[in-house]
Amino acid sequence: MFKQLIRNFRWHRDVDKMGPRRFLIAELGRDNCKIVLLERSGKKISWNIAENLKLEGKNDITGGERMSEALRQLKHDAQYISVVFGGGGFLVRLLNLPGTPPAEERKLISQVRQTLGIDDSFALQTHIQSSMAAAQEKDLKTASAKTNQQGYSVVVAAGKNELIEDIQGVVREAGLVPVSMLPSGIAGANLAADEMRDGAENSAAGFFLIESHSSILLLFHHTELVLTRQFKTGYRAFVDAVMSNLGLDEETATDILNSGSFDLSDNIASVANNWLHQIGISLDFLERRFGYRVDCLYFLSTEGGQKAIETMLCKTINDTVAPWNQFKALKALDMEGEKQNILSTYALPLGEGMRIYKNTGNHDV
Repeated sequence: MFKQLIRNFRWHRDVDKMGPRRFLIAELGRDNCKIVLLERSGKKISWNIAENLKLEGKNDITGGERMSEALRQLKHDAQYISVVFGGGGFLVRLLNLPGTPPAEERKLISQVRQTLGIDDSFALQTHIQSSMAAAQEKDLKTASAKTNQQGYSVVVAAGKNELIEDIQGVVREAGLVPVSMLPSGIAGANLAADEMRDGAENSAAGFFLIESHSSILLLFHHTELVLTRQFKTGYRAFVDAVMSNLGLDEETATDILNSGSFDLSDNIASVANNWLHQIGISLDFLERRFGYRVDCLYFLSTEGGQKAIETMLCKTINDTVAPWNQFKALKALDMEGEKQNILSTYALPLGEGMRIYKNTGNHDV
């Protein structure tokens, strides 16, 4: 569905035009950095955990010296790396704009900047979608008329140029070649789009990605993304609430939350209630605006607490709620042994790695 914030990347070696033999993907958040190594042997792609770093400097998303040292060590394993930015440092929006898309990209970028109120200090990437009304029309003339009348939608990702340049600097200083950089919300949208495109039975579905300090709701109708909502509430807020309300240390609170053995809804109500209310409003808006309701809300917590979060969602939302299973979207990967059990933790970097492999025939991956 969506590309990245670095464009026109070309593989340095001819052998890598079908996908590099070894390839690193890092998911960089405020608290940690997860790095996986993908290896291609013919058509078979396997993966292993390369690093899982705890980052102390929460204000430095580049990971500081620990990140730099880890990458310097990993350059012996692979030449190329992609970076998924975790957390809420990037804007991910779906804009509905009037008329037809401008023929020149710079005019679209200018219109998007004006709509979002952001200047040239932000890197910006767009993906144009056809209008919902036009997408459902079989007659091309009718579709064209409806698109012109009702407008079109654009998926937008935006992040500070300074941050992106800093990350590129850390990567290049380590001797690695950056292939792609994109926010976790877009990585999640790509995974969800694959799920819908690969034969999902749902005509409408929601995908809810919960990270350490933020979360994003993605609502789809068939393969079309029709609504996005970003929230500043994430897994870490629930851990902090359990620590505060039950008087526990961080390790014990995390263990209890991740075990799923207790209903913690009342203990984390102070941070969860408004969050859950906003999710419900978004689902209701979808039904009022487009005339359909999601068949299922799939959720993924990349840090843990799946069972506790499922309990909260089920008690509040009047829709089917289920864990988001990434096996379909990542079916080409080798999943031997215990890897299935930790797939959700590494779903975003693995999904971005597979997107790169699928698009190696196009220089703009």
